[in-house]
Amino acid sequence: MNKMMKCREVMEYLGVGRTTVYELFRRADFPVTRIGRKLMVSEAALAEWCAKGGTMDRDSDQAR
Repeated sequence: MNKMMKCREVMEYLGVGRTTVYELFRRADFPVTRIGRKLMVSEAALAEWCAKGGTMDRDSDQAR
């Protein structure tokens, strides 16, 4: 089964801060899932997003 990661785990995985993770969560191309009130990311989906060149490009930011 695929592991679901919380904000802190995503921070550690990507090596970024909390604010950056929440900015990513608002991007339309970021694989975030809402489970109740929590925002979670599938470890496999995050790895795939990174492999496809996921970046913090401000021009492609889109609010969810």
